[in-house]
Amino acid sequence: MSPEGAGRFSGRGNRGVGEQRGQASLSVPSREVRGMSGQRFRRTPGGVCSLGLYLVWCPKYRRRVLGGRVARRLDELIEQIADEHGWQIVAHEVMPGHVHLFVRVGPADAPAAVVRAFKGRTARVLRQEFAQLRNFAKVLWSPAYFAASVGYVSETTVRRYIEHQWDAVLAS
Repeated sequence: MSPEGAGRFSGRGNRGVGEQRGQASLSVPSREVRGMSGQRFRRTPGGVCSLGLYLVWCPKYRRRVLGGRVARRLDELIEQIADEHGWQIVAHEVMPGHVHLFVRVGPADAPAAVVRAFKGRTARVLRQEFAQLRNFAKVLWSPAYFAASVGYVSETTVRRYIEHQWDAVLAS
């Protein structure tokens, strides 16, 4: 096995992890990471990662209070919070009754902590700035939320990689 082709991950086509040369490996050459680092990968002292979270949360009682100036201010706050924590907003949408957010986070950021950062600060600031939000409930956000991980490698690719572990061991 040559070092330059071993374990190279190519995000092209329907090829899975390590299938470029028949190898089953998740290693990624650093030159490929550099080319994509601004888009999907984050370099840390401990390695390279691509961790995305899809988050959804709602106002208390699912009230439709997130419109107009409130929605615009919420957009600003979400961007500001993400910048302060070093997170990258991939996509977000403020609907009248809920918020959708797709954010790339670091390896040490737990989903619950990310949600807490967004919900806590936005609730405090929005309730201070908009009197109508103070009047409708004691809290702005419902305590519940939805969180799903979104990564660079699909579930199918990872499943295929795991299923073919013994093939790689027997081939070497």
